[in-house]
Amino acid sequence: MLQNLHSIWKKHKVQKVYLFGSYARNQQKPTSDIDFLIHHAHDFSLFDLINLQLDLEKELTINVDLISNDSVSKFLKDSINRDKILIYSQNEAFENIFSEQNKF
Repeated sequence: MLQNLHSIWKKHKVQKVYLFGSYARNQQKPTSDIDFLIHHAHDFSLFDLINLQLDLEKELTINVDLISNDSVSKFLKDSINRDKILIYSQNEAFENIFSEQNKF
């Protein structure tokens, strides 16, 4: 399933995806939706966001809540930052190298 999600992220030209909320905290319930914070190109429209959400819901068979990085309020951003987990990066190799260098 994870590989299928990566295909969806690539298809929609998403740059980074963070999981947050109850699934990130491992506190989900059967009725929980899954929350993603996405980073995308500047030309990403509301139509693009809706199509991405539909593709994800079809793959995951669960309700998906997508939040775009450029539309997050400060209050919500603080809450998301507490439990967000990076699950996809378009530049994964760069991300891994950068995080390793920052350990020193």
